[in-house]
Amino acid sequence: KLYDSINAAYAAGARIVMAVLGCGGGKTAIFCYMLLRHVGYSLAVAHRQELVRQMSMTLAKYGVKHRIIGPDALIKRIIRLQIRVYGRDVYDPASKCAVAGVDTLLARSEQLAPWLNQVTFWVLDEGHHASGVKGMDWTTGNKWCRAAALMPNARGLLVTATPERADGMGLGVG
Repeated sequence: KLYDSINAAYAAGARIVMAVLGCGGGKTAIFCYMLLRHVGYSLAVAHRQELVRQMSMTLAKYGVKHRIIGPDALIKRIIRLQIRVYGRDVYDPASKCAVAGVDTLLARSEQLAPWLNQVTFWVLDEGHHASGVKGMDWTTGNKWCRAAALMPNARGLLVTATPERADGMGLGVG
């Protein structure tokens, strides 16, 4: 049902959609399924290595080849885990699909710019972190917004279980 609602919002013209589902409700599975079905370049972004690993493992479960934008040690740990759990790894540094940590993405943004300009679908896990946008200029927001702004040709999906922020900042585009 959430998957259908997200697609209905895109069909109605939304460029960025926030999807809210409780903890353990299947947000990662839903957006990984969307990454699987996406034809173009895509990127899922999280704020902790544990969540990058979780996204990568879910993509591996579905057999989705993807790159991992992160420290070499993290990439090696995830590859070993994929082999241990699934008997194979799906890591492909040339893939159109990728997972990344937000800080690594921002730190490598110049190097990744040609690839990021090709991205046509992005996901921000824990999407309630995105805030501070002035008008439609995502470059004015916090690091989450600046990460999304690196992909100017993409539609976005913010997924969260908690569609409110502890600091009281709004989630809408102001």
